[in-house]
Amino acid sequence: MTLIQEQELIGFWDWEISSRKKYLSPVIKNMLGYEDHEISDDPDTWINLILKEDQPTVINSYQKHVSSKGAYPYEVRARFRHKNGSIVHVLSKGKITEWDYMGNPVRMIGYDTDITGIVKDYTVLEEHHEQYKTVIDIMNAGIWSYDIYQGKQYWSDNFYNAIGYNAGEIAPTYFNLLHVLTHPEDNSRLVKAIDDHIKHKIPYSLDVRLQNKDGVYNWFETSGKVSYNEENQPSKITGFIVKRKERVETAPVLENIAAASPVQLPSGEFEYDLNRARFTFSNEVLEILELGVEAPLKFEPINNMFTDTSQEAFQEGFNKAVYAREQYEIILTCTTPRGNIKTLREKAGPVIDSTGKVVALKGIIEELNSRKATESELAGSVSNQVGEQNKRLLNFAHIASHNLRSHASNLQMILQVLSTTQNEEERKFCLDSLQKISTSLSKSISNLNDLMAVETELNISRVPISFKEVLNNVTGTLSQQINDTKATIESDFSKCPIIDYVPAYIESIILNLVSNAIKYRSPQRTPHVVLRSYMDNGKTMLTIKDNGMGIDLTKHRDKLFRMHQTFHNHPDSRGIGLLITKNQIEAMGGTINVESEPGTGTTFTIKF
Repeated sequence: MTLIQEQELIGFWDWEISSRKKYLSPVIKNMLGYEDHEISDDPDTWINLILKEDQPTVINSYQKHVSSKGAYPYEVRARFRHKNGSIVHVLSKGKITEWDYMGNPVRMIGYDTDITGIVKDYTVLEEHHEQYKTVIDIMNAGIWSYDIYQGKQYWSDNFYNAIGYNAGEIAPTYFNLLHVLTHPEDNSRLVKAIDDHIKHKIPYSLDVRLQNKDGVYNWFETSGKVSYNEENQPSKITGFIVKRKERVETAPVLENIAAASPVQLPSGEFEYDLNRARFTFSNEVLEILELGVEAPLKFEPINNMFTDTSQEAFQEGFNKAVYAREQYEIILTCTTPRGNIKTLREKAGPVIDSTGKVVALKGIIEELNSRKATESELAGSVSNQVGEQNKRLLNFAHIASHNLRSHASNLQMILQVLSTTQNEEERKFCLDSLQKISTSLSKSISNLNDLMAVETELNISRVPISFKEVLNNVTGTLSQQINDTKATIESDFSKCPIIDYVPAYIESIILNLVSNAIKYRSPQRTPHVVLRSYMDNGKTMLTIKDNGMGIDLTKHRDKLFRMHQTFHNHPDSRGIGLLITKNQIEAMGGTINVESEPGTGTTFTIKF
């Protein structure tokens, strides 16, 4: 037999199954307190040393290994009786290495490892865990943790109980802890304490108010600790909260802004639904804005009534309400459908649902003054609206051409393969691909129909869209190219899974950038594309990174998003895709940036 170098606590064995001869190394015997000459290598002797409760497990694992012809691994943990009567925990692994012509096992080799110390340590840890859990339960402490690198976030059952929620009713996120549950007056103190702890390792322990499900703020003592990795970078934050019974406050309800307003000014209430991107106006506000009861109340047509400065002011107020959970007051200027220029004061705040999510803005609009717009002002307003409409219609034409061209190209390739191959597996793959492309094409046409309908109303309707769903549709469209190039598409949308956007636009953007990543792949490696979404200062961000040919930005940066500009000698290059993508993003108020290195790859970063 070939000798194998043995390590401490690991012993090797060799079993000739048909003759029932078994070699056991001295190390295995020593594990159980025996010298080599004190105990036989006979398999029956050794099976009898295994505790009876564990014998069926060992035999069953061996039988599964044999019946699966080795596909099911032989790996089993069992307890052996030591010579002195104590228990030894053994991990045994092995493999049948020879079979006869009838398919019966002939020879099996493997090794045993003494894992008693590991099991005991684990048992001690379990006991300590139970002790800690008991202490935590007595204190009624809620535990939270945030793994910075993996993005994993956790709240204990006690944490949920303390704030009056069930586990599925509010997500256990660091954001929700700091910006949804924590009282606005305590938020900055808690954020600063945690930041100081992370940056300067200053311990923190302070009292803060956390809001429960019923809208009541209760005082909690909170403290925590940051774990650091080998590079001394923060890797995980863990903290706890304990309710302070002596201090309880009622949550302040959103102030009745309308009641505090001067009664002599024309005013009325409004609400903006974030999910539907739609306003609801009282009759008084409809009168102030000179809108009919049938007027479209979606975001875009209403927003277009206001000056650029007013639109920026509303965006700042929006961010303050949604992300800081605070009320805002702004002055706006608009041109009504009747041609009157009005100065308005808008005061509003966030509406928060039972899950702690901001779902709407609610407040009042007051008319400060009004005058008739001059002809030049009206002409400018109409010109701006027509210009925006023309831009969107141009985008629609480009989307239709670009998206449908991708589907047509894929269909053509699949049908070409299908007409030439006799291989059943290839034909099945082609038919499956045709089904995916057909489904994807139907979705694209549906999105284009929806987009065309809203374009004719001078309005683009934003709806909540799942990044994952859009990517699934895109990969279905590109299934042939992905298969042909063996491309891998990786995504992480955990930090921002949903975006309010136009379905046809977001599909076109992702389709164009992913198809470019595959089209302009490096000849030295298979394509690998990574998509990641996240939030940055209240903005939805998306990065699409590839390992392709890259672009020399020192030469081509200024020409990157121009019409009919190509940077590689690819036969399908038309130099229009990036221009379409840029126009779509900017038409919705966003930006796109690129980082690239020739021979390494390209990363596009989109701020929506």
